[in-house]
Parts: sequence; C-alpha cells; structure tokens
Amino acid sequence: MGDSGKLDLDSEYYKRFDEALAGRYGGKTFKDGFTEIEKRFAKLRREDSQRLQVEDVLELFSHNLPYYEDWTKPDKEELEFAMQGRDGTTVPELIHRLKSAPEKHEIELITQIRHGFRELSLMALVLHHVFPRRYAMCSHHLASLLYIANAETIPKFYVEYCRELRLWGEKASSRRLSAADTEFALWTWYRFSNYGRDEDKRKHRNRLFRDPWVAERRAFRVAESLKGRSRIDLAMSYVSIDANVAAAIAYIELERTIRQILAKDPTRETKANDFRELVEKLPMSALPTSSRDLVDLWKGNGKGRNAVIHGTATLNPAAAAEIIRGVSDFIDHQKI
Repeated sequence: MGDSGKLDLDSEYYKRFDEALAGRYGGKTFKDGFTEIEKRFAKLRREDSQRLQVEDVLELFSHNLPYYEDWTKPDKEELEFAMQGRDGTTVPELIHRLKSAPEKHEIELITQIRHGFRELSLMALVLHHVFPRRYAMCSHHLASLLYIANAETIPKFYVEYCRELRLWGEKASSRRLSAADTEFALWTWYRFSNYGRDEDKRKHRNRLFRDPWVAERRAFRVAESLKGRSRIDLAMSYVSIDANVAAAIAYIELERTIRQILAKDPTRETKANDFRELVEKLPMSALPTSSRDLVDLWKGNGKGRNAVIHGTATLNPAAAAEIIRGVSDFIDHQKI
C-alpha cells in the first residue's frame, strides 16, 4: 500500500477481492461462477430485456458462487408465489420498472419489491446482480462503517446505503466503482483489517480511517444521524466515550440558554463574561431552584466548566452525567 495518506478502494482493495475471497472460503475465488452469473443477469439490463425468472434467483445459490455457503436457498414454490407480487404487478415487472424510474419513485418501487421478496437480504442480492452500478447486497457491518442509521423504513435504509456506496466509489477510488464493486472493496478491507497479523490489521485500519475524505465523510454521517436530537442528547451520547466532551457540550448549552433568556429582555445586559453575573441577571422564574445551585453547577468544586474546557480536570462518566442532568433540568424548566 502507498503512503500518500489517500485511500484508493480500487487498487488497494477491489483488485484484491479474490485474495479476500480465498481467505474466507478456503482458497476458492468462484471466478467461473461470477462470470456465468454476470452473463445471465446482464441480459436483464437491456431495454428490450426479458423479465427476471424464478430460475435466475435460484441460480444465485448454485455451488459455484459464495452465496451458497452463507445463505439459505429459497424454496422454489414459495419464491414463485412471492414473485407474483401484490395488486396485480409482479416483482419482475417492478424490477424492470426500476431500471428507468426517476429517483422520486425509487423508494416506492423498492418498497414494493421488498414486500414481494419478503426480506431485504434476498431483494438486495437480486438487485445487486440486476443493477450492480446502483445497488449492492447490503452488509450490516459495512452499513455501520458508513454510519447508515436512523432511516425511517428498511427500503429507505437500503437506498441510502447504496447511495453512500456510490459516493465512496466515486470519491475514495482512483477509478469510479459501482455500488456493488465498492461494497466488494469495503468487504475486502473489512477482511484484511480483522483477520491476519496484528501489524497488517493496523495498517489497513489506519489506511481507511486516516484518509482525509473518509474522516470528513464519516463525521458528516455522524452529524446526519444526530439530526433532530438536542445538544443535550448529543452530550449524553458522549458520556461513556469522552466524559469531558460530554460535559463541555452541556456547559456550552447552559451558557447559550442563559444568554438567550437575557436577550429577550433589553433591560438586561448580556455582555458580562463572569458566569455569576450572568446568573444574577436572570429572572427568578428562570431558575428551577436557586442561583447558587446554578453557580455551583458551573464551578463544580474545581471540576466545573473552566477545568473541563481547558483540560485541567478529567471527569468520570458519572460526574459528566450529573452535570448534564443539571443543565437539562435548567433547560427543561424554561419550557414550563
């Protein structure tokens, strides 16, 4: 691997996919099986193509493909019944429509297709082979790596996952990879970073997590997953990870809330930098208990706001949680 600090999913991982397969499946790379199944499913992508058949789905579980090793092959009669679909539209027809459907109809079609197949995993496996540029098999390990979470529905989760894969295939690779190929590349990274010598595993983990674009993208995804949650919720989520960060977020929210309260009354000066002065300017109705309790919360017997922000004190999770509860009580009191 290079040492430029920039990840290349194509050259570093996708091109080593066979190596990862061999490590996982006792030396087998399933080259012939992949070639044959690609020929079979490529026919379904043509404009005048035939529709997906039950036999196409069952062929995915042949002995010359890795899915046979890890998946349960569907019962043929049950699959035939499921693919008849609902409301008079078959699953093969819905998949055919997905080929040229505008983005605004994508979720609706994916929802109907999943209802037909009755499960996400089988639907995703089929779509991975019919439309590999857009869709992938959906590994929950990789979804966690990509911070795909909090989707309202399973179809939305799947579509968001595939869109994120396509973005990674574009931004974290020297050659634009499809959703399916990006998933293979990331799966290869997962294998290399979790199996083998400790030194090699560390190298692969560092290769991904130290890439600037990956770091920025993962931070964005974390922020997206927290949308709709208050900063106090965010503080609580950090208690067991970094107690000082958790308390710092709470203290920032406490001061911000106090200044917002004071700003509502033009007769109250809000330029004071001394916290005690700010508290003293608060109306009595804004205090859940007393001004003294609020000042004590801020000072924290030497482990309060200043010590936390400036790093001169190290809090334990219990202390951080107590600070957050105090701040939360004050903020909640303003809603009464």
